[in-house]
Amino acid sequence: MKRLAEKDLRPRVQSLPPLIVNAEEDPPTKAPEPIPVTAWVPVSAGIVQIQAEAEEWNKTAVRITWTEDGVGRGAWVYLGSIKRR
Repeated sequence: MKRLAEKDLRPRVQSLPPLIVNAEEDPPTKAPEPIPVTAWVPVSAGIVQIQAEAEEWNKTAVRITWTEDGVGRGAWVYLGSIKRR
């Protein structure tokens, strides 16, 4: 019987698909420096709030980054789901 690692059981962040981000028609603005934010992000088991940094955005979405267990992560989330810290 295969034993699952704890990391395999954790909810996974779900980034917005490229069709919604629409970067080709609405190119993102890159932040000169990352902006600290609190973000509500969808995960496979619901929605969680995380501390992150906004790297770039357009009228619809923001690309955020954060570190989890020493590993850099990133996702596109809806613009309305973040708040500056």
